[in-house]
Amino acid sequence: MHLQLNTDLKSVVQVLWWVEQLEYLPIPEAVLQQCKLATIEGFTNAVRHAHKNLPLATPINLEITVFNERLEVKIWDMGEPFDLQAKLIEELPVIWSELGFMLD
Repeated sequence: MHLQLNTDLKSVVQVLWWVEQLEYLPIPEAVLQQCKLATIEGFTNAVRHAHKNLPLATPINLEITVFNERLEVKIWDMGEPFDLQAKLIEELPVIWSELGFMLD
């Protein structure tokens, strides 16, 4: 399943409707609810963070692939790349010091 939307938080209604199409497949209810939550959270994060300073017409692409034993949710935005490793290195000493540990 594929969906493309503009950068607009109001489009979350469309995201929910789109994900609810999975209800017709034999997917456990708990898995379906987690998929809905993850997809909506991912979309709103893309709008609020990745597209914070981008025009409303900037597209966000969503894709859900259903496999026998799992679901895959992919979200593509047009924001600046995020370097997770650099952020962890930057934040880790702060987190550890708040817990009372020091790193050498």
